[in-house]
Order: sequence, then C-alpha cells, then structure tokens
Amino acid sequence: MPHHFQDHHVTARLHASASWMRTALGAVEPSHLAFPHLNASAKQRIRAAWIVAALGIGNWAIFTAVTAMLTHHLKPSEFGWYGSAIAACSLAVTAATLGLEKLAIKAIPVFRYHGQFGRWKGFLAFGTATSLVFGAVLGGIAYAVWLLLNHPTAESAELFLRLMYFLPAMALFMFLYEVCSANDFNIRTALVYRLAVPAVMAATIWAMIDHDGDSFTMLDAGLAYGLSWVIGLIAILVWAIRSTPPPVFRASPVAISAGRWILGGFGFVGFSLSMMLIGATPVLVLTAVRSEAEAGTMAVIVQVTSLLIVSITAVTRVFAPRLATALANQDVDLAARVRRVMNLSMLPMVAMFLIACIGFHDSILGAFGAHYQDAGLALTITAVAIAPQAFAYLAPWELQFRGQQRFVLLVAALGAGVGIAALIVLAWWQGIVGAAVGQLIMVTLIFLPMLIRTRRLHRILVRQAAGS
Repeated sequence: MPHHFQDHHVTARLHASASWMRTALGAVEPSHLAFPHLNASAKQRIRAAWIVAALGIGNWAIFTAVTAMLTHHLKPSEFGWYGSAIAACSLAVTAATLGLEKLAIKAIPVFRYHGQFGRWKGFLAFGTATSLVFGAVLGGIAYAVWLLLNHPTAESAELFLRLMYFLPAMALFMFLYEVCSANDFNIRTALVYRLAVPAVMAATIWAMIDHDGDSFTMLDAGLAYGLSWVIGLIAILVWAIRSTPPPVFRASPVAISAGRWILGGFGFVGFSLSMMLIGATPVLVLTAVRSEAEAGTMAVIVQVTSLLIVSITAVTRVFAPRLATALANQDVDLAARVRRVMNLSMLPMVAMFLIACIGFHDSILGAFGAHYQDAGLALTITAVAIAPQAFAYLAPWELQFRGQQRFVLLVAALGAGVGIAALIVLAWWQGIVGAAVGQLIMVTLIFLPMLIRTRRLHRILVRQAAGS
C-alpha cells in the first residue's frame, strides 16, 4: 500500500477514536470546572512530578524496611511463600478492576471538561460496583488457581486465602485512587497510597514482632498487609468524595453501556497485568520450578528495584490526565511537550537508580541478610530491565488514549506470553539470574513495539497537521 494511503488510513482511524469521548459525552461547551493544571508550566509539572516521586520513594523505603523485618523474622522458605502469595494477590487486584481504574484517567478529565456530571456519576457507580463484585469473584478463582499451580503447605494456603478476603477492598481502593488522580488530587492521595498504607502495615508488623517475635508467622504478616489496605480504603474514600465536584453528586446518574466501558478498559487491564507480571512472574516461577528460598531472594530483588517502578507510576499519574485532554482536543504539540517534560522529570531518578543498583548491589542486598548478597548479578540485570520503562511508560497510555486498545492488548499479551515462556526455561536452567534475564526479555517485548508505534503515529499526525 502506498505510504500516503497508509497515513490517510491511520489518521482516519485516529480521528475516529479521538472522537469516541466526544460522541459519548455530547457536543457541549467546556465546563467552568476544567482542570486548572492544563495551564501549568513545565517547571510546575516537573516540581509536582518530583513531589509525587518523593512520596513513591517514601513508599519504597517503608516497604523495604518491612521486607527487611520479614526476612529477619521468617525462615527463607516462609518468606518465599509470603512473597509468592503477595505477587499472586497483586495480579488478582489488577484484574479485578477490569481496567476501569485506568479508564478513569481517560474519562474523568473529559467529563469534567465538558461538564457531563450525570455520565461522570454513572461511571463512578459502575466502577465501584464492578471493583467490589469482581474482587470477590476473582478472589475465589485466584485461590483455586494458586492451589493448582503450587503445592503449598497448610499455613501458606491459609495465608493466601486470608489475602483473598481483602481483595474486594484492595480493588475498590485502586479504582478510587485513580479517580482521585484523574481529579488532580495526586499529592494528597499519594500520601495515602504511598505512605499511609505501608506505614500502617509496618507499624502493625512491628507491634506484632515486639509483642512476641518468636511466634510471629507469615499469617501475621498477611493480616497486617490486608488491614493496611482496609484502613487506606477509608482514607481514599474521603479524598474521592472531596475531589469530586458537588454537581456530580447532585446529578442524576446517566446509564452507560457496561459492555462498552469494559471493552474500553480491556487494553488498560491487559497492560496493567503485563506490568504486574514483569515483577510477579519471576517470584512465582522460581517458587514452582526451583525453591521457595530462591523465590524469596527474587522477592527481595523485586522490592529493591520497585524503587524506580513506584516513581515511574507516580509521575505518570501527574502527566496522564494532561495527555488525555491534549489528545481528546487533537493537540499534537501539547502531547509532545507532555512526553518531553515527563522524560526530563525521570532522567535524574533513572541515573541515580542505576548507579546505586550496579555500583552498590552487595551492600543493598546485604541489608536483608548475608545469604542474599550472592544475587548481585541478578539485581544488576533487573535494574537494567526496569530503567528504560521510565522513558517508555507513557507510550501504552497514549496508544489507548488514541483508541489503539487492541494493539496494546495484543502486544501486552504476546510480549508477556513469550517472555514468561523464556523466563520459565531460563529460571529452570540458571535460577535467579535466568529469571532476571527472562524479565529483561519480557520488558523489551512489551515496551519496544508500543514505543515504535507511538512515534510512528505522532509523525503521521504531524505531517497531516502540516499539510492541512
């Protein structure tokens, strides 16, 4: 097909997908409640990004301290089972929202911009109900699958069952957290998600250990984990109510097509699951094909490298609502500026992260116990796998904002599938180092095609804008 015909075809599809929200919302004038941050300068956006990233680093520091406490008070095999259960629980939480929490970042800024309060209220009601119902359903499914794929002890099976009891609360928390992010309550809600939740867990575990450290078990750790999410849900519910404009509560909810919203969230949930698989799969696979002790070591590495992950995800929530509004208005230049400013925000974080993980891996792992120091090479490989995500993380968001959900879902599924297959083989062959290499392969297969696709679509629209 000639190149200019390809450009015309792709542009037509992009314009059609960009009008999806406008068609759903109706042709109305912009609301007076339009986001104040749309006019924020690059310096203000970078400052906000660094504040949210600092809260993410605080989150990492608290969870790292929790991990250190657990590694010192649980046997390596017990910590391995705990890490495996938490990894599986994280996957279940991601699936339970059906991608509606990420869809909120796309939909709510446009609802606000156009003053569509009835549709806004309908979406909130639908997302809340879906999170609770699917949280309960997937909790049971996840428990059955986890039992089939592993050969757990009685205590580890009870641990996972207890975690599943908290799954509906976790799913609703994640939906409301993204609602607050879409309402530009990034810093306030990050205080809850990034600091309050892990702080409650750390305090509960510390109190349990201080009361009777000799009898502390992984069941106690699981209980502390679940209770911290429940307390966090209460706090995030308050912020969700305060961040939502009063006209939304006064409006009559407008019925929406449940199937359409769920289909719209499939790309998001596919991408979110692939992101969770990047961190969770090495731990789960090592539990199945090697040993609980090696899985525990990999869980420590995942916790260490999650420093950059929490920073990336926190900063993305600062820029994603602005990107959604720019693309809804077909403002190609503004979308490009959003990408550049986010990359500039992440550059110093990535540099410091790589220096620490590559240059001081023995000291970092030694803080969790002397027997973890041998995994320095695996930590280095994992850090190299994680770092490029900082400059590619907006690509899947932008593709889905442009209506490319099928492409994102296909790439995420194929990349995760091939990556997991490679990871299983490599982990069975080389243990922790093989699992880290498999993780690197998975990251490359997921992000590289999306980044290439985003750049190509941007160049096409720039050419079309120049020729019009």
